[in-house]
Amino acid sequence: MSYRTWLKDVTHLNDIAPWETTLDILHPEEEKMEAVRLQKFWSHLEHYCPVDEESKKYFCSKLHDSQFLGISSCKSTVTVSINDISAEVAVYDICKYLLIERPHIPIPVDLIFEDTVYFTSLRYDPNFKLIYDNIASLKPCLSQFEMNFLYDWFFEEGGRIQWVAQVNSGKVGRKLSYPIFILIDCARAKAVDRRLPALKKLFGPNIVPLWNDYLNHVDFPEPFSDYPVHTGGFIDYFNRRLPIHGLTWNDLKFQNP
Repeated sequence: MSYRTWLKDVTHLNDIAPWETTLDILHPEEEKMEAVRLQKFWSHLEHYCPVDEESKKYFCSKLHDSQFLGISSCKSTVTVSINDISAEVAVYDICKYLLIERPHIPIPVDLIFEDTVYFTSLRYDPNFKLIYDNIASLKPCLSQFEMNFLYDWFFEEGGRIQWVAQVNSGKVGRKLSYPIFILIDCARAKAVDRRLPALKKLFGPNIVPLWNDYLNHVDFPEPFSDYPVHTGGFIDYFNRRLPIHGLTWNDLKFQNP
């Protein structure tokens, strides 16, 4: 009997996001149920991420609030490209400090799905019924965060893994949801980090020790869960790390691409 992924049979938001409450925001129990929903969701992410240790840095909502760049397929491999928010903030802060125009180029991480037998993208209607909508036809704008990559999670069935991602985007003409969901059934998933080559192209080799310090949480305050992307910023962080490496801001050679 040939394999048939259960993703082909999903019809409702709860089929791919079983922790959703699907309650109206004005419902008296909505706030309480939302808290329960979030607890279930983060528990699922914490206990199930079927990728290698290095790739775990990028899956299961680790790229939350980053910009969705696009999706492509070649034979049985599907690639989802994400413009990492931490690198985007670093570029913004460096350019701000050096008083130079910020280039709108991606600093990407690729999420790669191998031996893919199925992928699609769906939105839901007012009754939370899922309807096909082609995410590959949408054109993200690099100058604005118009398509945010919000959450992603895994399931496992039939000896394979099923991946679901939620991307926030503009509404289409029909009365459908802002979120659009990507569904992929594959044998393996991995991440390819392309951020450092892109940063080196912009700022030269001196960015390497600074970026590695950031990745390794060197000289981070406690707690550091949102530092420096949302707290303090890279200007604060690099002000402390540049002298350690015998560098100044002027050593970040800017090469306008």
